[in-house]
Amino acid sequence: MRQWGRIFLLCLALCWSAVAAQAQQIQLDVLTINDFHGALAAEDKRPGAAVLMTAIEQERAGNPQGTLLLAAGDMLQGSVDSNLLYGRPVVEMMNAMQVDAMALGNHEFDWGLHVLQERAQEAHFPFLCGNVVDKQTAMPLGFVKPYIILERQGVKIAVIGAVTQETLYKSHPNAVYGLDFQEPAARINFWAEDARKHGASIIIALTHLASYMDKDGKITGEAADVAERLNGVNVIISAHSHERVAGFVKGIAVVQAEAYGRELGKVHLNFDSKTKTVQMLSASATDLVAHPVPPEPRMQELVRRQEEPIMALKEQTVGNSLYPLEHSRNVFSPLGQWVADAMRSSVQADIAFLNGGGVRLGLPAGKISLGQVYAALPFDNTLYTVQLSGKQIRKILEHGLFNQNFGMLQFSGLKVVCDPDMPEGARIKEVRLASGDELADGKHYLVVANDFMAAGGDGYTMLRDGVEGRDTYIFLRDIVLREMKRQQPIDFTGDERLLERKGDSLRLPDAA
Repeated sequence: MRQWGRIFLLCLALCWSAVAAQAQQIQLDVLTINDFHGALAAEDKRPGAAVLMTAIEQERAGNPQGTLLLAAGDMLQGSVDSNLLYGRPVVEMMNAMQVDAMALGNHEFDWGLHVLQERAQEAHFPFLCGNVVDKQTAMPLGFVKPYIILERQGVKIAVIGAVTQETLYKSHPNAVYGLDFQEPAARINFWAEDARKHGASIIIALTHLASYMDKDGKITGEAADVAERLNGVNVIISAHSHERVAGFVKGIAVVQAEAYGRELGKVHLNFDSKTKTVQMLSASATDLVAHPVPPEPRMQELVRRQEEPIMALKEQTVGNSLYPLEHSRNVFSPLGQWVADAMRSSVQADIAFLNGGGVRLGLPAGKISLGQVYAALPFDNTLYTVQLSGKQIRKILEHGLFNQNFGMLQFSGLKVVCDPDMPEGARIKEVRLASGDELADGKHYLVVANDFMAAGGDGYTMLRDGVEGRDTYIFLRDIVLREMKRQQPIDFTGDERLLERKGDSLRLPDAA
């Protein structure tokens, strides 16, 4: 009888041990969105805020006490719905989604710090950025926190914000004037150490840093480079490159959920509350286009209410095209050429330049709506004229053509022969004006560009070296709308103003 008693006690002890061991494992889920760009309404391959909300709520329901929702920047700017109200509708959406924190992206700076501060004050969640300071004071921005500590099921989780240093030239230079964008890895390590002193057991870097993943699962890009230099960080949430990424770098989970709400990222952690260590990590991204879920009714109503005042304006037909005007930022595109032509004719310039990222989407054949124009040209850029020498113009061509970092330069008023396989400085073989005359290095020409380029955006600092520079304060979008009205319909498919030399033959560059 005593033997059976001992066996019973032993079994009881084993059961209690198993329960205790199980109790030490705390499940935590980090949901992520990035590069939403104001894609509130469902259209084309953008599921919309209501579908995204359903996906978030379904994930939360599986772990209601252990889920975080984090946004990795470039959330506010990019659609007519959001741009007309400077991002306020997206902040309202994020408040309804109960976002826990948002990192600043480069496009959060587009409307200036005063607008960004207004949005931060309206948000029910903190804006994070731990690697930007005011140059004069060496202090962080007053309305932005470097990091926060959140608590889930008794576990303290530090979320540290960081933005790419590319913001210096990928945001309007005037908007980021006076700011110092510091090296992300060093600042994340600094704030991670501080967070651990305040009891944080898990460290998440919520970043607007680019990443890419190949078919073998290898992750590269700025986020991967930063991961190699981090100490004690468990998760990096990536953004900026609009890619699907879900994997590991040096044991750190890295996730990026493409863009425009097309995916929902997720990092799952098992945390041992006894040893204070992460026992298991997994990273994934759910495709909401291929695997849609029903729209969440309350968010659907919120978006409808936001859209109602501007719906008629968005759907207004403003032009018509016989052919699709395609665009991709890394190619010489029909739409890029057509917009550059409109810029040049509007101010009677000799030459027009447009950065590849100044246009975001193509336009369809047939009727073109105002909403589609806003989606293609989301930035409030103005036209800027300047006198440049032929030599300076050649430098712009060398810098902008076939530049994968910034996107392909679009131009008008020139006929250029180039060899993209040559190094920068030797790519441009021949440059003639539209008249056929050769571009003369010592002669000056009237050039029109947008104010982003004129301020040195995308590295086009050569424009600052010209003479008689002036901002016309004419919006590029208004010029495009005026030209669409004049050309009814648009009859353009691109031309041979840019040719590549391959051996003894000339050919058009690869199309979009």
